[in-house]
Amino acid sequence: PSIPQLLELRQVILDRVVELGFRMIETYIPWSVHEIAPGEWDWARQGRIDAVMDSLAARGIKASVV
Repeated sequence: PSIPQLLELRQVILDRVVELGFRMIETYIPWSVHEIAPGEWDWARQGRIDAVMDSLAARGIKASVV
């Protein structure tokens, strides 16, 4: 699937999560993508994390991030 298709799929999945009555999910952030060297962080991809958190918040879903 393309990136736009995956983004649309994420929205569908989150809508289903709400329909099933869940109000909290656990999600994983691949920290190794952001920590490019020990103690050196690259947050250029931060927008992706923000988009996921915004999608959750818009649906009233809380997240446990590991």
